[in-house]
Amino acid sequence: MPWTVSYAPPSEPALLDRYLLVCGRTMCLAASLESKLDHCIRVLRIKAAVDSGVKGQALDTIARSPKMLKSVMIGEALDELKNRGVVNAEQLAVLDAGRVSRNHMAHVATALNAVYALPRVALESKLANLRPHVLNLAMADNLVSAWVYTIESSDNPPAALSEDYVALAEAWVLG
Repeated sequence: MPWTVSYAPPSEPALLDRYLLVCGRTMCLAASLESKLDHCIRVLRIKAAVDSGVKGQALDTIARSPKMLKSVMIGEALDELKNRGVVNAEQLAVLDAGRVSRNHMAHVATALNAVYALPRVALESKLANLRPHVLNLAMADNLVSAWVYTIESSDNPPAALSEDYVALAEAWVLG
């Protein structure tokens, strides 16, 4: 396998830059989704500990316990949400599609090998194949963002933003 970069310039520099910008913005959605899911899991764990009748412990002691602070990956978070019965089948499907798309972006879409030798047709094809992953991540992020909004504000998320979010994210990522 050759080096990723070399002294040779990319054969399609503008298209390569466009592709990498889309990948970067998509990974921004993925990282935000992961962070918010992790936050939701911590809140659920703390709530479960408080609800279980752990008397005499300060909430900050519960929050500082190693189990409460342990970060989780998306797959673990989905398992925990499912096991706690806090998501329905449709929500779980949206989140799982987001997980699959996050993994695709991290392990397939950004594995370009010799970027200087990528032909236009390959880059165009790769760029076109990103749209379903952008949409999956936007739908999952929209769902989890609404949960976080509700947790933090004790109010319903803004309906207009929730309804428009996937299209807004798609436009931001894909232009």
